[in-house]
Amino acid sequence: MDQVDPVLSALLNPETTSTEDYTPLKPPSSRFDDIAHKPIADRHLANYFATIHALIPVLHEPSFRALYDGFWSRLALQSGSPRMDPNVRKITAPLVFSVLALGALYEDGYNDHAFWAKEWFAKAREGVNHAVEECCFETCLAVYFMVLLRSEL
Repeated sequence: MDQVDPVLSALLNPETTSTEDYTPLKPPSSRFDDIAHKPIADRHLANYFATIHALIPVLHEPSFRALYDGFWSRLALQSGSPRMDPNVRKITAPLVFSVLALGALYEDGYNDHAFWAKEWFAKAREGVNHAVEECCFETCLAVYFMVLLRSEL
């Protein structure tokens, strides 16, 4: 019988209790699809490519930026709708939000970076929770980035 990695289990289990280096899931304080946060997200994406990407270049920057722009465009179109497109919620959102969390976490010059790192992480984890049944490359990357974040939050 295969055992589930305790780190992955902690990341994916919304009922996980606190440990020294892990903050349990709390609902994000903002709406999952709030387009008003795009300027903040843009700032964190720029920081991700300026810092994390230099050390861990796993994303193709032009391709990811196209995915990112499409993600926010779809959110803007759906802003009046209560439901997010399932593919966006299950595949794109976890990856985008995990990248934003890394960008926020290592951002200098702003007092809100820790808050946003936790918000983006919670949003990424919410998306991963919805996508576990339909694992794909993007979900795996999102989980990888979340594991990197785990020890820093």
